[in-house]
Parts: sequence; structure tokens; C-alpha cells
Amino acid sequence: MIKTKVSRGQSLTSEEDVRLVPQLPLHQAQNQLPYAPLTAPTPPKLPPNEPLPQDSTKWVAKKKKEELTPSIASLFRTPGDPQRPTHSNHAGNQGTDSKGTDPTSNPSAPLTIGSLRNMLKEATSDIKCYVAEEISKNLAGLRADVKALNSGTDQTEVRIKTLTAASTSQSQEISYLHGRLTAMEDSLEDLNNRSWRNNIRLCGLPEAVQPEALITTLKSIFSAMAPELPLTLLEMDRAHRALRPPNLNLSTPRDVIIRLHYFQTKEKLMQLARDRPPKYKDTSLTFFQDLAPTTLKKRRDLKPLTLALHLTPIT
Repeated sequence: MIKTKVSRGQSLTSEEDVRLVPQLPLHQAQNQLPYAPLTAPTPPKLPPNEPLPQDSTKWVAKKKKEELTPSIASLFRTPGDPQRPTHSNHAGNQGTDSKGTDPTSNPSAPLTIGSLRNMLKEATSDIKCYVAEEISKNLAGLRADVKALNSGTDQTEVRIKTLTAASTSQSQEISYLHGRLTAMEDSLEDLNNRSWRNNIRLCGLPEAVQPEALITTLKSIFSAMAPELPLTLLEMDRAHRALRPPNLNLSTPRDVIIRLHYFQTKEKLMQLARDRPPKYKDTSLTFFQDLAPTTLKKRRDLKPLTLALHLTPIT
């Protein structure tokens, strides 16, 4: 058999010419395929017993592709992957053709249906191994992530339970302290009102009355209201002007705070002022019980209700 060199542009005319085409690696075969435009002006030479194919051009292309196609299993191997064992040794004669030879060991050997089946089986096995390894790697990573998430979730639940218990305890303590504070404010208000029970708040006394003349003027007013009371019962501990409220007009006189020494005298004067309001130089005077600011605020809030009760007859 004479070996001929096939150059670019030369057509393949025989089976021997097709087999003489060197089998190149995959990266070189991709760059040099096709070797020449496939033109078949004459049918290829076939063995005497093999019938001539109807389309000789397709037959030559198929033969050329079979000779230049590397092992399919090698396409799925990367340079860093270890060489995986094939299943040809365990399958008996599955890795060899009918004559007992391995077609991959001899690149120039013709391809048969059995060799193609063996190559496909080997490629399928390699793909399965590769996919199984990748799935195992990914599953291992996912298991680690899920485990970390479960641990973080458990820690978060413990913290939430701790914070919830602490918040509940603090809410109960705040409610208890709020009740104690309200009770202390009420007790302080009651103490102020009890300490001021001898006080009278006098409204309407002109500012012309000087501070040093307050006690003398008040004694004369009280004597006119209750002439039967002796001067000893009209004794006063102190008397002074109250602070001016911010919204009070400057022409309005400030109130006078009077502390009587005897509680009975204070109650009698309050009763006489309700029955017959006293006057000072044609100026009407009004007597009020001196109360704590918190009590006065509560009374102002209840004023609409008390006014409605006064206007509505109750039987």
C-alpha cells in the first residue's frame, strides 16, 4: 500500500486515503478541520463484498469524522482531574471489539459499532462519576450552610425568649412603680391640704393695702363679720400676698393667704362669708379654702360636671 500525503484542497478518493489521515488532538483538529472541501466526483473504492453507498460524499465525511474524533470520555476530563478507572476491566469484553482488541489503543484501527458502544458507555460512566462528585461537593456545602443557619436560628430564639422575659418583667415592674408613684403623689397632696387646713385665700383685697398693714386690716374685717368673737380668737400666724399667676391682669389684685391660729375660727369665718360676703370700702371680698395646686387642677377638670349637676334638679 502506497502512502500518499493529503494536502489542503485535495479530495479523498479511497478508504486507504481516509485511513492515512493522521489522528490529531482535539484542539488541533478544531483548528484544521476540515482538511479539504469534501468533493467526491468519483465513488470511493470499497471492498468487493461491501456495497457502494448511495451518497459517497456523506460516507467519506462520516469516515473522516470518525477518524478525527477523539475519545468522548476525554472531553469531560480536565487537566486537574485524576485519571478515572474505566469499567472495561469489570465488564469483560465490553471494552474490546469482536476480535478482542481495544480500538482506543490503536488510533488507525477502524471504528465498529461495538467500539462506539464501549466509548459511549465509558463516557456515560465518566459523566455519572463527575456529576456525582459535583453533587456531593455542593451537598456538603449546603449541609454546612444549613447547619450554620440552624445554629444561628437557635441562638436567635434563645435571645428572643430572654428578651421577652426581661421585657415582661420590666413592664410589670414599671406598672408597679407607676402605681407607687401615683399613691405617693396622692399622699403628698393630702399632706399639703391637711397642713393648709387653717388657711384662707382672700380674693379682691386692693393692692393699696400695704404688707405691713395686712394683719390690722384683716382683723378689722373679721371683727365686722363676727363681732361676738374676741380678738384672742382672731389671732393669725401669718398673712401675705400670693404670687401673681402669669395670665393674671396687672389691674387685678393678688390673693391674700391667711393662716389663722384656731381652726374653729377659720371654719366660722368661712361659713359667715358664704352666707353674707364681706366688703372692704365697697369692694366685695371672696373667701376660699387654700388647696394644693394638684387639687385645684382636679376641681377645674370636674367643673363642667359639677355645673351640670347644679343646673339639673335632682330628686
